Amino acid sequence: MIGEMVRHKSKLFNIILFLCMVTHTLIAKEFPNEFYIKFGLYHSQKNIGELEVKYNQTNKDYNFKGILKTKGILKLFGDREIYSSGLLKKEGFQTKKFELKNLRNRKKNILVKSNLSKKNVEITYKNKKYIRTFESNPQDLISLLFQFNYKDYQDKYLFEIIEGKRIKNFYYKKVDDTFVENISILKNTDLYQGNIIDQKNTTHYLWISKSPYRIPLRARIKTNFGLLIDFKLLETSLNF
Repeated sequence: MIGEMVRHKSKLFNIILFLCMVTHTLIAKEFPNEFYIKFGLYHSQKNIGELEVKYNQTNKDYNFKGILKTKGILKLFGDREIYSSGLLKKEGFQTKKFELKNLRNRKKNILVKSNLSKKNVEITYKNKKYIRTFESNPQDLISLLFQFNYKDYQDKYLFEIIEGKRIKNFYYKKVDDTFVENISILKNTDLYQGNIIDQKNTTHYLWISKSPYRIPLRARIKTNFGLLIDFKLLETSLNF
């Protein structure tokens, strides 16, 4: 009887240990307090710019700084500086302030300030202010790239994103790598098709790394003016 109880406890311990190990493998590694990442932008295999993002964190306060340098056909729309700051919680990034500086046309600069207690954001664009409400946790376009690291591995995601003068719902679903034509399959990634709900012609794709961090290694988007752009990871200080 005692021997049988010991065997049952041993089996139970092994099951618990196995579940802990599996759970651990499904949790992305936390970001270091500082890192940088650089993407190349391509159109028809021609380089049209670079996006470099620097991140730093002090306690639970985070800051992103993104520099978009354009060239070729994209130069017509100008370089940009992007800033995002806020609070890092277990659910991920909570945007408190977001700023986009259009270095070619400063009239198109955007400043966003979140009021988390009132669940709204104040958006300043072309010297006009707009108040938009949100339901859960607003993201901006720069923190969205890294928000997957704080979400469970899922086949579907829904994010509230501050984009332009509005808050929009971005929906992502996992699809097979062969779904996108004329593009190589990336190992150790999950491919997601994204769309903005209730808005046409917004389909885009993100290749999210499985481990140790959940970040885009590649992306394909179509701009409002119909330009198809591929983002490719060039370098990062994150240890893969």
